[in-house]
Amino acid sequence: MTDVQLELGEVPAPLHHRGAVETEREAALLVRQNVNRYQRLVLDYLEQCAAEGATGNETSEATGIPLDICRPRLTELHLAGLLVRTARTRATGRGLGKARVYVLRRFATIEEVRVDEIEKAKYRQLHPVRDV
Repeated sequence: MTDVQLELGEVPAPLHHRGAVETEREAALLVRQNVNRYQRLVLDYLEQCAAEGATGNETSEATGIPLDICRPRLTELHLAGLLVRTARTRATGRGLGKARVYVLRRFATIEEVRVDEIEKAKYRQLHPVRDV
């Protein structure tokens, strides 16, 4: 068990945004049953990746978590302060663009953490979330 896993009790449950449609709220409730397991898988994989980190696509593929379930877990862990969303990007598996790289906070550089905190503050202002 990693040090990061011990902090999972502080990680928020799945969230939906203000104005979410009924199906989105229902989906968040269904995912809640497995959220800690999914978050643990994501954290364990990013632990293995160390400073190289991983994109959402890479994390989904490596853990077997469907992408539409994996990406929200990255966001939850990021907003909880366990992950840093770096400015680094890598091509997606389908070659349809580039995706941002996430790393465990302890593997991020000081500059990556500084930039991430600024971006996270802007994100929270633009995207208020509410618990299910």
